Amino acid sequence: MRKGLTKFALILSLALVMSLGVAIPALADPGTPPMTTTLTKNLVMPDGVTVPAGGMTFNFNFAAQGSAPAIANQSVTIPAGSVGTTATATLNLLPVLEPLTATTGLNAGYYDWIVTEVVPTPNPSAAGVTYDTSSFRLRVHFANVAPTPPNTEYTLRVAAVEVFTITPGSPANTYTKTLDGLVFTNYFNPTTDPNFPALRVGKTITNRENANLSTLFTFDLALSAPATGVPSGSNIADLPAPLTGTIMNADGPVAGADLAGRTNPVAFTAGEATFQLRDGEWLEIPVLPAGSTYTLTESAADEFAPSVIVTVGGTSRAAQTPTPVGGTTVGLPLTIDPVGVIGNVGANSAEFTNAHAFVPPAGLVMDNLPLLAIIVGAALLALLAASRNRRRIEEVPVA
Repeated sequence: MRKGLTKFALILSLALVMSLGVAIPALADPGTPPMTTTLTKNLVMPDGVTVPAGGMTFNFNFAAQGSAPAIANQSVTIPAGSVGTTATATLNLLPVLEPLTATTGLNAGYYDWIVTEVVPTPNPSAAGVTYDTSSFRLRVHFANVAPTPPNTEYTLRVAAVEVFTITPGSPANTYTKTLDGLVFTNYFNPTTDPNFPALRVGKTITNRENANLSTLFTFDLALSAPATGVPSGSNIADLPAPLTGTIMNADGPVAGADLAGRTNPVAFTAGEATFQLRDGEWLEIPVLPAGSTYTLTESAADEFAPSVIVTVGGTSRAAQTPTPVGGTTVGLPLTIDPVGVIGNVGANSAEFTNAHAFVPPAGLVMDNLPLLAIIVGAALLALLAASRNRRRIEEVPVA
């Protein structure tokens, strides 16, 4: 029996040694588990909105907790030219965290920082940005690294990084671990470029020689506020109220007898208005939320063929004309397609050109009646003379 017990003890010892052989390396080196080391900045904006020159930089504060070493504010930049609906920039935190291993007095274990976005003061939404007020607990685990001879001192390494979303509460905040990293989302809803009207609708007549330059052309304009990029409960992208546009010409706002019964300025109701322009005039709206859209139709005008060039944020589309009917576009209405967009950088406009189709007026015949009478009279005299000469020839006696 003792022999059996000895054999059992030997087998148990071998099994224990083998298990320790597997376990000891795992205990000696916890390894580097997957780490959440990315700070992400999302900038949500409406279609048609562009990040202006120089880009947009956002700063983040790392508030050390307890004996954690200090981390300077970090920043990320959304590059210029980024266009809606979402632009993203990221920051890898490992190059920020790894130098901390050389901090004097830092020991193996974990340290925490509360990370928040720096919100400018006094009025951060003045530039159209709504900032993210989220906060995260960043927890960094440091592990000892055994010295390599002839060195004798242990060093530290970043062993793991955890991120917890902080939900404010009373009496205490709650912390929820996340694998998404530190994600901050801002909304960018700027107004239009102050160097240009928010929208200009212009009118020019070509083939002018026989055109009535006082012809009034009728337009129907409907504006809509941005459909995307607006945070819930925000009104920063609503259309202005009241909303008006001014009819202009080269001398300034059109007034007096030149209005021909029109009202100026033009008042919009629920973003819609009907107005009239003649050659050399335009309607301009001073300020709108960038990303607003509009539909615009010019009514049919006899003897004129319409076309339009739409410009969005300084970039012009190809000229548009109506689909011909009976081989011609004269006397047809024109609706821009697709809808117009209001950009925040550069000019926004819809420039309509109407080519006059020449139709000889009745006055042209009347003005040339004297010349026509001379020509007809001369022809009649020639015929009469020819007739008389023929008669004389016929009356000459034959020898």
